[in-house]
Amino acid sequence: MGESVPQTRTSTLHSMNESTSINIAPGSVLIGLDWAKHKHDYCLKTPVGSYEHGQVEHGQSELRQLIDYLSGRFEGRRISICMEAGRDPLLWLLETYDDVDLYVVNTATAARYRKTFTPSGDKNDQRDAASILDLLERHPEKVRVHKKSSLPARAMHQLSAARRNAVDRRTAVISSFREVLELYYPVAPKLFEDLSTGLALEFIKRWPDPQSLSKARKTTLTDFFHRHRSRSQERIEKRLEQIEQSHPTIEDLTLLEVGRMRISDHISQIQILNESIKRYEKQIEEVFEAHEQSSLFSELPGAAKNLAPRLLAAFSLLEPKDAVEMQTMVGIAPIRVQSGQSTKTFMRQRCPKFIRQSFHEFAGCSVKSSAWAKAYYDHMTKTKRCGAHAAKRALAFKWIRILFACWEKNEPYNEIKYIAALQRRNSPLVKLILT
Repeated sequence: MGESVPQTRTSTLHSMNESTSINIAPGSVLIGLDWAKHKHDYCLKTPVGSYEHGQVEHGQSELRQLIDYLSGRFEGRRISICMEAGRDPLLWLLETYDDVDLYVVNTATAARYRKTFTPSGDKNDQRDAASILDLLERHPEKVRVHKKSSLPARAMHQLSAARRNAVDRRTAVISSFREVLELYYPVAPKLFEDLSTGLALEFIKRWPDPQSLSKARKTTLTDFFHRHRSRSQERIEKRLEQIEQSHPTIEDLTLLEVGRMRISDHISQIQILNESIKRYEKQIEEVFEAHEQSSLFSELPGAAKNLAPRLLAAFSLLEPKDAVEMQTMVGIAPIRVQSGQSTKTFMRQRCPKFIRQSFHEFAGCSVKSSAWAKAYYDHMTKTKRCGAHAAKRALAFKWIRILFACWEKNEPYNEIKYIAALQRRNSPLVKLILT
């Protein structure tokens, strides 16, 4: 009998040694850079193979002096600098040099690589820089090229993130505001669902406590609502009824003054944040409309004026080579851990959180405007019993493939064409849409 030949199967996973095709120019000066708040340590490998260590203060002029010195010393050679990802201001400064190639490595990868050879945990900034350089030399497949982003895309991303931060801060202030009103002015939160609107804020400024509100005549209140574009007679009558049925809970003058001060303080904060958000939105709109590829995202179902610029900025900043890379970089693709007969799936944690949030929110909003998105979301939540967030991530996973195809072809998304394509492929989604 002949020897039995063991069965083999082709794996779809990337080989551990497979290169991600970063090409470092021959004879380049290699630098591992360890970023810090006040200074940066670096380890440099010259073209002849010698190593040098140095330190540069954090500041534009100091960094420019270092790069100018290296460019003059190694004239005609490329300078390849590798550092941990997430150091955007430093990368933006260095990418202005034509003879500098930038590479970034995941912070977790850099930390674990360093710990591999120092299990004791002993470390310092100089050795960290040397470890990053060693990683670049020995495992170039573990680092990626930093792609220079356009100024409009960078501005759009920062403006969108700043706007979202202002919205989150306003939400926190409104939550605190509601608690204060429940204590001193309990009828006010019942009158207005959204306490950030001009109607709600102006009403509370006009009548800052229950005592002053109880003295207001119905005609005065009705005129106020009309002037502030609240003309629904049914809603006005309901509010007047609530006001009539309310009674002051605090009579002490000192406590009333404390309540008025706290209410006034919250109103001021909300108004300031409202103005900031309006300015951000105006600037975002101007930058978005001026972008040459804005038409790809402006008509996406559910994206509207806030999410469309965030999606455009994500694609412009990351410039993925395919949909899989985009799904992974933004953190929508899950992580699967397999050992023996056990397989577990986890949500990806190390990713740009704001960008992941953008795709997650867009997927949720698209359910209201896209037939296939709603059908898929209902299938995931009702049939497969997924939670709402898991279903939105799964939907975002599909949306990224669609958006990448639009990005690659430079064609806007068309719902009718996409559903027709699903029908041609006999996709199970078609049955879900019809049901």
